[in-house]
Parts: sequence; C-alpha cells; structure tokens
Amino acid sequence: MKYKQSLRFRITFSFVIFVFVLTLASAVGVNLMLNDIEEELIYQRLQAEMDHFVKINDLVPDSVIQIASDTKLYFIVHDTQNLLNAEVKQLTPGLHAWSSAKEHFYILVGNKGEGRLYLAKETTDFENREEAIKLAMIVMVIAVTSIALWLGRWISGKVILPVSNLAQQVASLKPSSQRSPHIALQYAEDEVGRLAASFDQYLQQMQQFIHREQEFTADASHELRTPLAVIKGASELLLETPDLPERAMKQVERIARAAERMSHMLEILLLLAREAPNTIRLNQECCLAQEVVLEVAEQHRFL
Repeated sequence: MKYKQSLRFRITFSFVIFVFVLTLASAVGVNLMLNDIEEELIYQRLQAEMDHFVKINDLVPDSVIQIASDTKLYFIVHDTQNLLNAEVKQLTPGLHAWSSAKEHFYILVGNKGEGRLYLAKETTDFENREEAIKLAMIVMVIAVTSIALWLGRWISGKVILPVSNLAQQVASLKPSSQRSPHIALQYAEDEVGRLAASFDQYLQQMQQFIHREQEFTADASHELRTPLAVIKGASELLLETPDLPERAMKQVERIARAAERMSHMLEILLLLAREAPNTIRLNQECCLAQEVVLEVAEQHRFL
C-alpha cells in the first residue's frame, strides 16, 4: 500500500483522532450518566413529596395544591375545570419529562382511587443550566482536540526524529567511498537501529561489488595490453612489407584498426578502474549518424 502522506502527518492524525474519539465518548458518557442520575433523584424526590402530601391532606377532586414555587400537585377525577393540558392527562403512571413553548417540567403521575395524581415540577432553570453544561462539554471537546493537534505534531516530530536523521544520512551515503560510516552505531538496538544496520550491510555489499568490478577491469586491461602491443607491432611490420599482396594488405590494415580501437577501449577501462564514478566527466559531442553507421558497417563488413 502506497501512502501519500508523510509519516509525521499520519502519526499526528492518528493521535488527534484517538484523543477526539476518547474525549467525545467521555463527554457523551458523562452526559448520559448525569441524565440518569438526574431522573433518578427527581423521581425519588417527587415520589416522596407526593406520598407525603397525599398522606397529610384530604385531596379534593379536580383541585391543585401549590407545594412550592416551582411544584404543583393536581388531583384529577373528571377535570371539569380543564386544569391540565390534554397531552399531560394522557400520560401513563410514572415519571415524564414534558415541555411547553418556554417551560420544562418533570411530571410524576400516580393513581389514587378513581382519580389520578399529577405532581409537576418546573425545571426550566435547571434545563438551561444543563444546556450550558452541554455547550461547555462541546467547547471542551474542541479545546482538547486543538491541544491534541499541537501536542501530536510535537510528539510526532520527536518520534520520527531518528527516522529523519537516518534518511538524511542514507541520502548522503556514497557507495564509491572507501570508508564505511557504520551509521548503525549511532542508534539504539530498536527498529531504527536494525534499519540502519540493513543500510550498512547493503552499502558494504555495494562497496565490495564496486571494488571487485574495479579490480577485474584493471586486471583485464593490464593482461590485454601485452597481446595488443604484439598485435599492433606485428601489423605495423606487415604493413611495411613491400611485396605484400593487396588483399592481405587490406586484412592487415583491418587488424591494425581493430587493435587501435581495442587500445582506446583499454584506456577507457583503466580510467574507469582508477577513478570514482562520481568524478568522471563525460564529454558530449555532436556527430553525424551517417559517419557512425559507415564506421560500424566497415568494422563488420567481413563477418
């Protein structure tokens, strides 16, 4: 799989996503837990208040009792006075959250004889505070994620610093150098250290290959110099023979030209063996393709 993003970006992105998901899950979990605790506490309180007032008061059918500034108890039998909203009267026994246009209530519904009890507690202020807490949680998630982004970039820079240093060192390596830098010695025995050791081993193999190639080129060039000198000398003596037939003269000239080309080739091979590859400068010159083709055809004419 080919990654288009840098290693530092992937580490930072993974860290930020991890922190974001963890913070969001924590915020959602805390919110759900608070809602459960809120409903349980309100249910216990309203149930206790309802039982207390039913016990100490003789309730009149279709009446309402102001228990507190934010709490009312309704005893509905026929509701001839339309004391309650039609939707509220349809609620089943138990605790319910009910909202109007501007107000929020918790309503505990219970049965008493032929009628039904409705204990309504206004929680508008409490709901507003709860919304403020939710907003604060959202701001907290955004703030923690922003901090995680900065912290992730800083941590990822520290984490990949050995890898970045190794990349710079590998980029500056020269296989033609006679000295091996042994970059693995600069790192701990971890994944980066093993990677550096692999580069050291590869560089050593490359240096050995270049050394063997240079030795072979030098040895081959020196070994071929003597027979080439003999061939060139013999061809020159034959060319100076006055009674040499014309056909034989052409063959000797061909041998002399081939020996001369081979001498130039040996000089090039010796140059390659002595010089480092990065120090050799190639001269580029324009030439006529026709001349090159004729020269090659002449070289292979007798094949």
